[in-house]
Amino acid sequence: MTFIEGEITIARPAAAVFDFAADQRNEPRYNPRMVRAEKVTGGPVRKGTVFRSAVRAAGRPTEMRSKLTGYHRPGWLASRTTMAQADIAGTLTFAPVPGGTRMRWAWVVRPKGASRLLTPVISRIGRRQERAIWTGMKRYLEAHPQRARDEHHPDEHVRRQQFADAQDRDALGRQQHQQQQHDRVGRRQAGVGSHARIGPALCPSHWPLLGLAGPPDSVVSLRTHGAEGTRRT
Repeated sequence: MTFIEGEITIARPAAAVFDFAADQRNEPRYNPRMVRAEKVTGGPVRKGTVFRSAVRAAGRPTEMRSKLTGYHRPGWLASRTTMAQADIAGTLTFAPVPGGTRMRWAWVVRPKGASRLLTPVISRIGRRQERAIWTGMKRYLEAHPQRARDEHHPDEHVRRQQFADAQDRDALGRQQHQQQQHDRVGRRQAGVGSHARIGPALCPSHWPLLGLAGPPDSVVSLRTHGAEGTRRT
């Protein structure tokens, strides 16, 4: 068993560095030894995501399987990689510093089989290779700035909240439409014209959900919010 540690400062925000490093599919862009990388689990990159990749070693590809065992954006990642020669587990941490992000790596390498006899060599080569790999990522990110994930789209919990809000608007709209239809029938039976005002008023917290600036019973007629249905944003 051997330990490989180091750090590097990258002139990019921590969230952008985290997102780029977390997705192993990016690695062939900056690591010339990696010949391919693919994500084999569905959904966004998160804890439990599995990647399958291959690196060129001794003139032939070596297959690897990597799993994210910890995912705390944008502070740290944990992963476990298995291949024929060794098992590797460890963390990447990301800390904002003046001028960018300090990324630190800490790996525990457990050689297998005959590779255990080469542990001292693996330690020396591993430290040099890790430094080269992350220096390559630094150069790539600083030359090709990547936006953080939440600059592309909201985080998952924000998307869930937006979906829930949309459902609430739909449910509220249906409820109001049913109430308006009921009121309209009642007014017809009572001989009230189609421009009678709507009532009762909604709770003020619900006005924006229907795209209203104020209570509908004071400003909106049935011609707007009657048979045509509730106006939604």
